[in-house]
Amino acid sequence: MIEAAERLAAQEYIEPAHDLPPAMADLSYDDYREIRFRKEANVTLGAGPEPWQMQLYHPGGFFKHPVRINVVREGAVAPLQYDRRFYEFGRSGVGDVAQDVGFAGFKLVYPLNERGKQDEVISFLGASYFRFIGRGQRYGASARGLAIGSGDPAQPEEFPRFREFWVEAQAAPGPDIVIHALLDSPSVTGAYRFVLTAGATTALDVSATLFARKPTSRLGVAPLTSMYFTGANDRRLEDDFRMEVHDSDSLLAHNGAGQWLFRPLRNVTAPSTASFFDQSPKGFGLLQRERRFSLYQDTEADYHARPSYWVEPVGDWGPGATTLVELPGPSEMDDNIVAFWKPRDPLMAGQRAAWRYRLTTLEGGESLHSLGRAQSTFNTLRLEGAWLVRRFIVDFTGGDLAYYAPDPSGLVLEASASRGRVLRTSLTGHKPLQGLRAVVDVAFEPGETSDVFASVTLNGAKLTETWVYTHAPVSDLVTSATK
Repeated sequence: MIEAAERLAAQEYIEPAHDLPPAMADLSYDDYREIRFRKEANVTLGAGPEPWQMQLYHPGGFFKHPVRINVVREGAVAPLQYDRRFYEFGRSGVGDVAQDVGFAGFKLVYPLNERGKQDEVISFLGASYFRFIGRGQRYGASARGLAIGSGDPAQPEEFPRFREFWVEAQAAPGPDIVIHALLDSPSVTGAYRFVLTAGATTALDVSATLFARKPTSRLGVAPLTSMYFTGANDRRLEDDFRMEVHDSDSLLAHNGAGQWLFRPLRNVTAPSTASFFDQSPKGFGLLQRERRFSLYQDTEADYHARPSYWVEPVGDWGPGATTLVELPGPSEMDDNIVAFWKPRDPLMAGQRAAWRYRLTTLEGGESLHSLGRAQSTFNTLRLEGAWLVRRFIVDFTGGDLAYYAPDPSGLVLEASASRGRVLRTSLTGHKPLQGLRAVVDVAFEPGETSDVFASVTLNGAKLTETWVYTHAPVSDLVTSATK
């Protein structure tokens, strides 16, 4: 596989063909969902009473590029062949023109939640995107094999794609399965190996070996993609019964110095990129920390059950930055959040680079550390003379905070801002959360951008994560506050 990626990098990039009949190519999102794989056509991937099975996505709509899919049994490779009898076409209109157009991707099913019931665990569909879930979870955020140029305003983003897959049939029953993939793009090729372990918290061990066709300094390693439309710190809905709508609500980063940085997500009015420079990161992820159904009230989307994704590097990733890209999200159908590791050093033409990491599905991420967690963020905006004053209200819970909630007088709320002036702070107990409520007032000059930080300490030792929030220029603030 690695040799195939290296040979491919030595060749000129060829844009993939997508010669689909118009009835397939022009499918809407809803019509594409009418095409369903027949369960009786499932490809069995092992032995035992309940083995892993594969279902295949039909090309069409947004997914025009075919991919080659192979099954490996005892070392023998068998390419899968298209058959229209695999599918029910419903009201899509594709049934009359169905022909050998290959496959757009695949999903793997396994009895994740209960014996005797096959549940979808992982799905590869579109470019290098994939999604996977743990027990009791619903699809939300996505991962990608690689990002190139995400958040770069100087030139368009490049979307590498998995052009071929090899799925290993199991030698023995169990929750593990191995997937290989060949990645291709104008700038980079890559060989990927995924080891999937399904369970309460499903884990995916990723090994990626990249080869550069041309120089690139825009790599995004272990990229995660999600949707943040509205929430407690960024209200946008005036006529909706739901208080929060998002697949993820925050970025958490564990840097090489041991700090835990927590950054609430925003639905911005202009593209924004935040970089947390680091050496040898220990982990980062997009969290869906808020798990209370009462704040979502959505019985169809089940936002409260969306997974958090946590990336844990294997080996030393060296210098670079955990990077968060926030884009304007006009609706909950738009993925507008991207997080990834950006290496400091560019990848030069002909150069080889390897990355290993574990990607895990979590709930709210409570198991990641023993500190107090930033549970909720609220803010208000007002004028005080010539200054814009923003009040940040942060609720911390968990860790040892329940002990201090009745009397936090011995604790210190440390607050600072990269620009602007911290006017006043307060720290009080929060009995309903068995935690603390921190209030920080910061004054900004009009047009000023600033990062605001807050954490709770005892005798200089951290009791909580370090909460970080980016104050946007006044035009963004006023627009957000009036929506």
